[in-house]
Amino acid sequence: MKTCITLLKHVKQMDFFRKREFFITAISYFFNALVLYLNIFIFEIFLDTVISSNKMNMLDMFLKKFCLFVISCTLVQVFDGLNVIMLNRYMKSCVEYFHEKFLNKMARISLGYYDDKDFIDLSNAALNGVNATSLSIIMVLSLCMFYVPYLLLVVFFLFDKSWSFVLVLPAIIVPIFFSHVIRNNYFNRFENEYADERSVRDYFLNLVADNRLYMEMRFNNYDEFISSKTKRYNNSFSLKRKKLETELVKKDVLLNIMSSSGYVFSIIILVLNTFGGDISLAEFATVLMLINKLFSMVEQSINSEWQTIFDNSVLIDIFDKFLNDEKYCEYKTDFGYAIDNNKKFTINLENVSYKYPNTNENVLNGISIEITSGERIAIVGPNGAGKTTLAKVLLGLYKPLQGTMHAFQDNKEVLVKKTASFQDFVRYKFTLFDNIAISNEDLTFRAAENLMDRISEKEKCRLELNRMMSSEFDGIELSSGMWQKIVLARAICKEYNLIVLDEPTASLDPLEEEKHYRLVNDLIDSNAIVIFVTHRLASVKISTKILYMEDGKIVEQGTHEDLIQQGGKYASMYFKQQTKYE
Repeated sequence: MKTCITLLKHVKQMDFFRKREFFITAISYFFNALVLYLNIFIFEIFLDTVISSNKMNMLDMFLKKFCLFVISCTLVQVFDGLNVIMLNRYMKSCVEYFHEKFLNKMARISLGYYDDKDFIDLSNAALNGVNATSLSIIMVLSLCMFYVPYLLLVVFFLFDKSWSFVLVLPAIIVPIFFSHVIRNNYFNRFENEYADERSVRDYFLNLVADNRLYMEMRFNNYDEFISSKTKRYNNSFSLKRKKLETELVKKDVLLNIMSSSGYVFSIIILVLNTFGGDISLAEFATVLMLINKLFSMVEQSINSEWQTIFDNSVLIDIFDKFLNDEKYCEYKTDFGYAIDNNKKFTINLENVSYKYPNTNENVLNGISIEITSGERIAIVGPNGAGKTTLAKVLLGLYKPLQGTMHAFQDNKEVLVKKTASFQDFVRYKFTLFDNIAISNEDLTFRAAENLMDRISEKEKCRLELNRMMSSEFDGIELSSGMWQKIVLARAICKEYNLIVLDEPTASLDPLEEEKHYRLVNDLIDSNAIVIFVTHRLASVKISTKILYMEDGKIVEQGTHEDLIQQGGKYASMYFKQQTKYE
């Protein structure tokens, strides 16, 4: 009931056109039930005419009733087809509506939560809830506007023949319902008890189903190891499920006997009423057909519609809470005056600390720095020092747990336009042009071509902008180094005052690395702030300031020359890598 109320609440919140589609679909379901009932009523009349048509003067009546029956059968098919069209149309409309709501909510989520496992699990479940909610609305419509009206009409029809038929209905319906409830309880208990084992089983099944991974397994000769593990986990899980199903069979047999006894009892009553002269042969055949149809429809409504709503109830609840929960909403930093690119501006961090959601330890501790426009800042240090986290705080992706961050120009707070190239970038299976212009809809084809000519050194690597960047779509596959250059183009093809380059040369060799940093320095506007996040030190050659981090703190800062003279931790790291760059 709670799930149905939630679904109706979502329908109420829909726009006018989708509400109209909802009512049209509901009406189509109702008329489908009504036409199906009329078909039974006309079938009885026709059958009665057939039985009585041995006389020649009844032939004309027979033909009329036959035509009426054919028309009713045709209407059943027509309304059934129209109903399928309407529910498919409304289903697609619901999916589009809920998917749009999901995307709108995701657009308001603070990006800091994308590193939070709980939020990742929640958003994945909410995304699955889009289809679950849409499908369940259709199932509620089917139950309320088709099965329930049809069942009431059938009860009225049977009661008109004999009140004893109505008493038999619970004997048919109740055992089917209890069988459904028992099976659900067993399977829910099973899923809860063996959820971890299922996860392991599914992980191994996905491994052997992934063509790229399986190629690596075959090449490195550990495919047999993975296959044997997969079989072992799959067999173990299957045996436990088979044991559960064996237990259910015993209970199902008992419930089916009870349900069948109600069915047999209704047939006995039907036969007795026929021999007693209370109902005609035509009524006997009609009621017999109706009881058979009723038995199958009750099973279908419980095992299909009701089961679907029950199975989706958790996802529907998660989706509803996700849409209404403001806990994860965006941390806004887009405020202030526009920056005059002909003047200097500064970004100030004062005593900034940060920790990831649902963790206890800070990854940034008391960071205080001032960065001036035009500076090239290299943030260096060992893995886990907090380099990328600091960069994301500067980008406004993470809200400081403590401290403040502001940007000023001429003593006024200004809005900093930001862009970034992250290490874990996305390789979109688009054309080269779309892979660049995705960050700037106003980018022209000529501007993109000129940008790529400079970045990729056209005389050595000619790439067509309209070429697909995936062999899957009759395109080409590129090296990781070439992809990093495309991502750089994606980052700098729009207006920005601050750019963060996170491990921008991770896929380049030492010789190409320094060349790439020189190229970056030439391409980026001289008044923009550039933040290099790296543990490789080729960027220091073009950096005006270096921040060396450890344990979430800036332990050393200054120019390359100053830090080398200090002989501290930065100098030690630099000299260990020096041979790669000299």
